[in-house]
Amino acid sequence: MLVLISSFVFMDFALGSIKAYTTSLNNTGKVQSAGDLTIYENLSLLSLTTLYGIELLEDNAQKCVINIFETFHEDYKNFANSLDKKTKFRVKESAKLIITTNIVEGNFLTKLTNSNKPIVFSEWRVVESKSNCKNIKIDRTEFSLDEIINEEDKDSGSVYEQKIKPFQISFFDLLENNSLEEKEEKEYKYKTVKILDLYKEDMEEITYEYAIDK
Repeated sequence: MLVLISSFVFMDFALGSIKAYTTSLNNTGKVQSAGDLTIYENLSLLSLTTLYGIELLEDNAQKCVINIFETFHEDYKNFANSLDKKTKFRVKESAKLIITTNIVEGNFLTKLTNSNKPIVFSEWRVVESKSNCKNIKIDRTEFSLDEIINEEDKDSGSVYEQKIKPFQISFFDLLENNSLEEKEEKEYKYKTVKILDLYKEDMEEITYEYAIDK
């Protein structure tokens, strides 16, 4: 399967380059060894955001996700051990989110998943990187495969299908209204977050400003 081969070649190259980069920084004295792992975590997650794939068969898609994560995790663990440090939960969870979001089960020709829903990918755009890549921030924006092919522009943070947050009706609401009134549906977008915190999938409400004629 092409996506597996290309993924492993790229992962080996990317992870090796990242380790060489952090080591060279340490040797020149620009970064203390305590900061090397943070740089590695930021850059290795960033490398994962560039890997995409569509696989028709469910088993192959799952194998691809597992193999990419295992390759990442093994290298991450070994590099952390070399610095006498431990791997971080949020880094591993963010890696899982990126990989499972970028490797999709579906049909490229029909542009649909096996559930007959549009194939959707996320763009992970770097919006801020300070202090030698130790604090990369990401804007996540969702695009359908159709939108990608047609090169459509979207607002940063856009969600392809709105994930409506559920609301709760209190006893006092019932007393005041005597009946359930239709609640206004709110729209949300992904927040700009640190790349290490992508796993949280933090969102914020979209607010619209309307001009009022006087």
